[in-house]
Amino acid sequence: PSVVWSPGTLLAGAVGLVDVGSVPDEIVGAHRPTENGGRFQLAALDRGIAMATADQVAALVTGPTSKEAVSSTGVAFTGQTEHLANTAGVERDAVTMVFLGERVRGCLLIPTDAPGGRTTRA
Repeated sequence: PSVVWSPGTLLAGAVGLVDVGSVPDEIVGAHRPTENGGRFQLAALDRGIAMATADQVAALVTGPTSKEAVSSTGVAFTGQTEHLANTAGVERDAVTMVFLGERVRGCLLIPTDAPGGRTTRA
């Protein structure tokens, strides 16, 4: 994946983006949960988790994930928060999901032991 952000290049309070690639047309065109869609969603989530656990980012912002699609890949997937906790090797209550915005369009997953105990205010 291409990185639109790199460590040390952002001003305080700025938000960086990591491009995890384009979603293939067959996934978008399916209009239903698919195994390929689940693989793509899980790969994007795992990329973010890897960056968070390497202290390359202070927070992980995600969009909706299909539990059905991800589970169809053979991964025991109960949700993003649980997956983040399991992958990072922390207790489930060490990860918090926060919904933001006038209309909920995504979630913010913040490890509660984030470096410096800081999170970004929205």
